[in-house]
Amino acid sequence: MEGNPGAVCYDQGCSYPVHYNCPRRPLHSLDWSYSAILSSKNSQIELLEREIADYKEKLNGASPSDVKARLDTLEARLSHIEPRRLSLEQKRTIAENVMFLAAPFQL
Repeated sequence: MEGNPGAVCYDQGCSYPVHYNCPRRPLHSLDWSYSAILSSKNSQIELLEREIADYKEKLNGASPSDVKARLDTLEARLSHIEPRRLSLEQKRTIAENVMFLAAPFQL
């Protein structure tokens, strides 16, 4: 038997070396590749579950629709504040007051 005698196929008592003479070699390759894919997917799922838990903690139990309603309300309030524009009359008043304050004092 060629190959590494220590690398034995343990699939249902198969005694062939895994990487060389085993007739189930394609199945071993698939098993390895699918186990890697499943491991990656499990890691992704764990990450997403942690992110969801973080969002729930930050929202203090509010539902997504509650959060959206609150954001819409805040955006509406902000739209009334921004952008702040001065009228021509307001600009003139400010300019006159600044010039008055900047005038030198005479005793």
